[in-house]
Amino acid sequence: MRPILLLTTFLFSQHAFAYEWIENVFYSEFDEAIALAKKGSPRAQLNVGIMYADGEGVTQSDKKPIKWFRKGAEQGNANAQMQLGFMHANGFGVNRDAIQAYVWWSMAKLQGLTSASKEINQLKAYITAEQIAYGETQATNCYASQYQDCG
Repeated sequence: MRPILLLTTFLFSQHAFAYEWIENVFYSEFDEAIALAKKGSPRAQLNVGIMYADGEGVTQSDKKPIKWFRKGAEQGNANAQMQLGFMHANGFGVNRDAIQAYVWWSMAKLQGLTSASKEINQLKAYITAEQIAYGETQATNCYASQYQDCG
């Protein structure tokens, strides 16, 4: 019985950091993140997308992260662009779309995310030269429109 009590105490103490009481209202990290995301914070939008994708503090979803990653990506958040590319590449919450993955990873690469270059190089092994050329055209349009015309 004692090991279970210790484990329960440990698990409860770990969650103590994720939740807090504010003016008699149970408040979580998700509540804080979603409030900031709705106000337009690209970092919060990324975090909300990750929370939905992982089921952290909220019910896991494959579709809801797309909305929040896109909002952050369209504001130039390179990590949101990276995540949006990942969702398109793997068909999580959307139809699998190598071109969209290519476009969003290209945007993240332009901002210096080296992991985006690696993903693009891996993707190129699975798509045709025509798809690469089309992806590059789409990426150019996306960048020129400040992430508003990205396909």
